[in-house]
Amino acid sequence: MPNHEYLQPIEQEDVIFIESQDLRLEIGKASGAIRRVTMKRFTDPSTGKPLQFSGPYPILRVKVGEQQVTARLVKAEASNVMIEHLDNKGDRYNISYSLDKGDGLVDIGVSLISEHSDARETEVLFTSTWTKGDSLSSRYNMLEASLVRQNESGKISHQRYIPRFRVEKNVPRGTFLAALSERHFCQALKSSAGTLEVRLIPSADGTIAVAETAKAVREADGTIRYSAAAYFGPRDYFRLKAAGFEQAFGIGVIGQIGLILLMALNMIASMTRNYGVAIVLFSLLITTLTSPLTLISMRSMKKMQQLKPQVDRITAQHKNDQMKANQAIFALYREHRVSPLSGCLPVLLQMPIFIALFQAMSHFIELRGKPFLWIHDLSLPDRLAHLPISLPVIGKDLNALPIIMAAAMYFQTKLSQQATTATEANQTLKMLSGPLMPLMFCFMFYSFPSGLVLYWLSNTVGSLVLYRLTK
Repeated sequence: MPNHEYLQPIEQEDVIFIESQDLRLEIGKASGAIRRVTMKRFTDPSTGKPLQFSGPYPILRVKVGEQQVTARLVKAEASNVMIEHLDNKGDRYNISYSLDKGDGLVDIGVSLISEHSDARETEVLFTSTWTKGDSLSSRYNMLEASLVRQNESGKISHQRYIPRFRVEKNVPRGTFLAALSERHFCQALKSSAGTLEVRLIPSADGTIAVAETAKAVREADGTIRYSAAAYFGPRDYFRLKAAGFEQAFGIGVIGQIGLILLMALNMIASMTRNYGVAIVLFSLLITTLTSPLTLISMRSMKKMQQLKPQVDRITAQHKNDQMKANQAIFALYREHRVSPLSGCLPVLLQMPIFIALFQAMSHFIELRGKPFLWIHDLSLPDRLAHLPISLPVIGKDLNALPIIMAAAMYFQTKLSQQATTATEANQTLKMLSGPLMPLMFCFMFYSFPSGLVLYWLSNTVGSLVLYRLTK
């Protein structure tokens, strides 16, 4: 375990618990550190108990002044606690935690009374760590740090860091919010005023750590005070926004469109009471809304089928000059306002929607642990079976949903293949609209959350039904 001045391994000490509807915190009476966080609304699938987060170090530790000498419990209530510390200079400082607000929020207060210094300000050091607590495979559950900065012009930027850090690393100034996370859960610390000076800290394997220093200013009564807010909960935009931490992770313009789509999905799920069914219905709704453009593509394909005899005659007429044949064929297409790419249009239409959903749904907590048919968790690949050996790309998990999706895509693209001719100019197009594209999508989607694959499969099947109805 790395030995670092900011990190102190958890030691034996008396503890006190405070809790709200969302959280239960274990706090050391001597250290004043948050040692363990229990998220009461979420279950650990391996134990069936509320999900707990802890590690080799305290999750959040606050330090003011010099070496601690004594500690005393000043206040202990169901959702509030205050611990007084006395350092080796005789300075007294209090650390308080309050869970009154709910929504995964913890209000942190620090006050320092010094009889040995008249300094206008002092430093408050927060040491934050996070160790994965959700029982997901490490392949789908990665630790990261996200720092939110604001420059002099007011522009917000996000910087992402992946452990492990072999040496201490200072990050650019201007950080006002720091978050440590795994895929679905996180902690975030936000300064009440000013910015945080943040350093990335080397830590034990499987743990990420940062040190955040803030400036606390002396007030009129001579006491130096500082306050901050911490969030412990899902790394879900809607939950973060409810707690006032929506800036913790950048979502982007496309992701914001995805959030709107998720709101529609949530509305459907509230009626079906099953997210698998909701995803299928939502996908079919999107297919219906985009059907006018899909029908234009289908009409273009039919025109190409009608033009096939003329294309064959042009090919035979210029069989010794492929360039002239291609020029004549494309001139024919332009005259009749058709495009050889029309068969790929349904897929191309859906890609921006899918990308938006992918960005928004990647950390969507509502899918975690939700089953559908043979799928145990819509936030993970469907894992129909476990293979005895590990295969390239796919590993040891046999995921059926991407294979079914690829088969449906093959039948869909086969329709467009029937409308093309065998000239050299469109051999690449025929290959892409044949087995190659479905295979590419199968491998690309193989490790995606099954909820996203289910969406794409439902969309593909809906397009096939639409084609049959309009044929």
